[in-house]
Amino acid sequence: MDITPLQYLTKLTILNISNCGTLQLGSLSTLINLKELYLLGNKIEDITALQYLIELTILDLCGCEVSNVDILKSLVKIKELYLNQNNIDITPLQYLTQLTKLQLQKCGLKSVEALIPLQNLKELDLSSNQIVYLQPLELLKQLKALKMHNNKVIQLYSYFTKLYQSYQIQHLLADQNQPTAQDIILANILRDVNSPVTQLNSINRRFHAFKKSILGRKNSINERMKEQEASMVQFTGKVVQLFYYFSSENYQ
Repeated sequence: MDITPLQYLTKLTILNISNCGTLQLGSLSTLINLKELYLLGNKIEDITALQYLIELTILDLCGCEVSNVDILKSLVKIKELYLNQNNIDITPLQYLTQLTKLQLQKCGLKSVEALIPLQNLKELDLSSNQIVYLQPLELLKQLKALKMHNNKVIQLYSYFTKLYQSYQIQHLLADQNQPTAQDIILANILRDVNSPVTQLNSINRRFHAFKKSILGRKNSINERMKEQEASMVQFTGKVVQLFYYFSSENYQ
């Protein structure tokens, strides 16, 4: 598809030219006001022209047969990036620190260390790669949703335990990996936010809140009992005084 005429639409902020076949992106370099660009399903050999689109906040390059994403490091305003089904080196992504959503399905990944600087990430999809260790992701404190099924991850148990103890992850998909027997049991439990472990954490928090409430009520009851005891002592003292008065010679 020839997209050359688009070069004159310089006021465009959103452009979707998905599934249009083979594209040459040179004409897009003039569209400097673009904020959202959707190119999924095209055959794109060179994305160099995208380096000029510095206002982009959403970029979709899924299934575009892209092999080099070095120029993406200049697009520092991107918040959502979709790179599924591209065999790439993700090292340049470490500069995209504003990212909140990142999809990297079927990208041939073996390591995730490059994602450590992405401290604003909330949603991450690493499905269908060759990843073995997920420990670097423990540093992504804002991460709420993680998909990493169909990898080669081991030591799932220790990783999941840390995530759930911190109440960090809310949505998790982690089947089809290579866990130990202990990991398999836990992975089957921790499938989504409604899992028993998540419910247990919720119940535990509610129990402590309930316990605190009960202790507060108990303290209140104890205080009222003390007040009642004090009143009873005063009443008993008055009764004794009356008894002696009516028993005295003066009364007779």
